[in-house]
Amino acid sequence: MSQYQRLLVLVEQQARPSPAFTRAVALARATGATLHVASFVDYPPTLLERGTLELDRPDYLNVHRELLRALVEPLQAEGLPVSSQAVWSEHRLQDILECVGQLDPHLVIKDVHQEPAIKRAFITPLDWRLLRDCPVPVHLVAGAEHALPRKVIAAVDPSNSSEQSDRLNERIIHEANALALQCGAELHLLHAGDLTPHHLIATNAAGAGFGEGFVDKARQQLEHRFADLANRYGVPAGQRHLVLGPPLTTLADFAEQSGADVLVMGVVRRRGVDNLLGSTTEHLLYRVPCSIIGVKL
Repeated sequence: MSQYQRLLVLVEQQARPSPAFTRAVALARATGATLHVASFVDYPPTLLERGTLELDRPDYLNVHRELLRALVEPLQAEGLPVSSQAVWSEHRLQDILECVGQLDPHLVIKDVHQEPAIKRAFITPLDWRLLRDCPVPVHLVAGAEHALPRKVIAAVDPSNSSEQSDRLNERIIHEANALALQCGAELHLLHAGDLTPHHLIATNAAGAGFGEGFVDKARQQLEHRFADLANRYGVPAGQRHLVLGPPLTTLADFAEQSGADVLVMGVVRRRGVDNLLGSTTEHLLYRVPCSIIGVKL
């Protein structure tokens, strides 16, 4: 049985083919999953600002329903199990999460929406909020070169040996492996290891017996944990990548240089200032040329 039995793709109000829609259709064809196409409609801010609305709400919504119908009817004609809905929404996140609760999809698929940094400073982007609050994995698609991914990267963190970290790594690998199997893609395992804290400790406490040996020991311990994780899931040696450096930069560089199609990462719920600033996974949306799947416990 396929990992994916129900897929939900969120389309923009223009209801036209996009990378996310193309990816969703390709996955539905490859897996036999049912596909639900949803559009959450509101007046564009530019129209509200200009005061140039020519259609009232029901007519405006009907226009989008017709556009959506034109998008899915060719798929239905070829026998794909596709349904659609266009609903009026002034609270998109809440309405999307209600839709997820009703449909119980195995994957939510959406195009990445690039928000300017100045706007992100005041308003949390919808993509970030979906990653944080959606109870199922979220696939945010950015300029997909291939309809089905050919190289899937599971970005894990074996540096923390806690039960929660182990469970999250397991979820990440499971999701990445399921996608790779269903698409005939390569599965790679990646950890961006940051030894900066160990270098700082070694530098500041050199007189207390710390030194480069301390950093070497930390690196060896990280390599051992990463190898154990890769062995546990049978990842071939040529598809394991332990890269040292700051996580955000290292992950972005690796994704670009490796030609990755999808980067599967964990999302950890944050609080306070960290929640406002966003996580590594959220910031990577604006740094990597590939798509991201965010999973959480």
